[in-house]
Amino acid sequence: MIAEIFKKFNKIYDNGSIFQDLMDNEELFPLTLKLKTLTQKDIVENFLTIKKEIEKLQKTELHIEYKEFKFKGIGSQKLPFCVTCRTLEKFLKFIEKEEEYERYKIDYCKAVKEFPKLKKLFSDKPKLLLEIKLQLDKILQITAFYCANPKPNIYIRELPLRGIDTKFIEKNKKEIDLFLMCVLDDDLYDSNIAKLSNNGFEKKYNLKYKLPLVRFRILDSDLYLGGLSDITINIEEFQKLDFTCKKVYMVENEITALSFPAIKNAIVIFAKGYGVGLFKDVRWLIDKEIYYWGDLDMDGFAILSQARGYFPQIKSLFMGKEILEEFIDLGVKSSNKSYKKLLHLTEDEELLYERLFSDYYGENFRLEQERLPLLSKIFVK
Repeated sequence: MIAEIFKKFNKIYDNGSIFQDLMDNEELFPLTLKLKTLTQKDIVENFLTIKKEIEKLQKTELHIEYKEFKFKGIGSQKLPFCVTCRTLEKFLKFIEKEEEYERYKIDYCKAVKEFPKLKKLFSDKPKLLLEIKLQLDKILQITAFYCANPKPNIYIRELPLRGIDTKFIEKNKKEIDLFLMCVLDDDLYDSNIAKLSNNGFEKKYNLKYKLPLVRFRILDSDLYLGGLSDITINIEEFQKLDFTCKKVYMVENEITALSFPAIKNAIVIFAKGYGVGLFKDVRWLIDKEIYYWGDLDMDGFAILSQARGYFPQIKSLFMGKEILEEFIDLGVKSSNKSYKKLLHLTEDEELLYERLFSDYYGENFRLEQERLPLLSKIFVK
């Protein structure tokens, strides 16, 4: 019985209704709980245990209501039917949450006094203050900074916040986001951004961020930029290039990109595996002849499918069954694999993908592209 009541009280505490009462100045107490009805079998098999439980219950500060139950085999029994907790103080004492609740009250009053608009946030998410605990002071400091400087246009590392390092902001973006959305006016942040990863937080709150870098090699000396062939620039600059080449090779591994031979009207991009998503908005690639060369494994085909989703004209390079079987002795075992339905593979590519999944060529088979002596087969045209 004690365990049953403790569990139910904790459930009430965990759903936040206790804190909702604090914010709305409402009163949940007295709080009455109906107890589980005991069967004759329960009583007969656990008589001494039930007797001790009732004695423990009687020693608590809960008000107990009894009801007489009639059983065929053991006659009438007067048993606890429900219990009533008359005050919040007794409720907290029973579940040993006095200190935590008191901390909550202090934090709530402090936060709402500084930013009255936060009352709505805590009303919608009554357990939020418990979840952030010791981070509250820092989050309030960040909130205050943004109220004074709503469009800082600087990097996170440049934020003049005493005692707050950038790792704190990185680890608590979700909570900081909730505070800022509640406190700031709608025109001071981008409400259309919901995803905070991939610099979403920075974009939403007018912060600078490091743009991803793209490394590519120009394979035709007539197209060199200022005499340069091996170039690394950020993605925004890459999008603006509008390069005049006809062919674009995307490769999964850096060594392969560095080893590419000279090819007329062509460049090779180090796409960094699943990093191909970086190029989905590069519009000048739309009318290029694009080839993708990745590892001959399940991830390689998943990346190929992803890339072809952005640019349907992409052709795979050296990713066929004949190549795999010719160099099968160079294969290794990958650490793991996972299957997903790929929407942008050719019939032959999909067959090879299914074979890799079924371990047709060996358990977790992988043939890494840089191990293949194939670059000499790419001819200048």
